[in-house]
Amino acid sequence: MDRYFRRCQSVKTINELHLIGITSMFIASKFEDIHPLRMLTVFEKIAHKKVPIDSIKVLELEMVDCIKYKIQVPTVLDFLK
Repeated sequence: MDRYFRRCQSVKTINELHLIGITSMFIASKFEDIHPLRMLTVFEKIAHKKVPIDSIKVLELEMVDCIKYKIQVPTVLDFLK
């Protein structure tokens, strides 16, 4: 999410922060979890049915495109391994 904010050219509003957080969790779940969250679960449990599924899909594509599909960045733990 931080890298998306850093690279994003447009100004975001407070209302968009909830959608960005939901989408970031969805992307992270796909990358990190053995059994990633399903879109319906994200819609019902995380978004509380207040954010349309299409909005999450569109923002997911925008976010990964903005960070040039580089989901993982090396951390100190990666170097220690």
